Amino acid sequence: MSLQRPPRLPPRTAAALTAALARLERLGVEALVAGSAGRALLGFAVRPRDLDLEVAPEDAGRAAAALGLRAREQRDGSASGTRASGVLAGVEVDLTAGLTLRGPLGRLPWDAGAMRSHARPVPVGTATALVAPVEEQLVRAIVMEDEARIARIAREAPPGFAPDEAYVEARLSAARSAAR
Repeated sequence: MSLQRPPRLPPRTAAALTAALARLERLGVEALVAGSAGRALLGFAVRPRDLDLEVAPEDAGRAAAALGLRAREQRDGSASGTRASGVLAGVEVDLTAGLTLRGPLGRLPWDAGAMRSHARPVPVGTATALVAPVEEQLVRAIVMEDEARIARIAREAPPGFAPDEAYVEARLSAARSAAR
């Protein structure tokens, strides 16, 4: 996917992301930017109001502490993993680690390798953000049968955007296999 317009974040969101990435980098923690901020950085027509960051499960506690957040285990019928939320530099931050979803179309396990291998580095201020693939957001929405989210991502997509079908199929296959 090539960027059709320059990546953009609102100034406060960009500053919060730069601060978060600097704090995590000092700890040696790699974070992936996901959600609406990730889409905005990839040229999608969205104005994010928060930051969604994903880290490895073993880094969750240290990452949360570095961002002034408290990590807690999430276990409910549709999701499990570690979550932390709060505010950094005036911007809401949602930190997730090891997110596994259970939806009508299967159980989608967290896959750091897939996400990292398809992530894109994007400059943000003085930092470089590693942006999670939008395809992961699509797969999560498909597994959860969240038609509104799928439509929103499609509506925001830059001209010429085509999801990586191999990534989508591999992750959906993983969800179907894990559900058995």
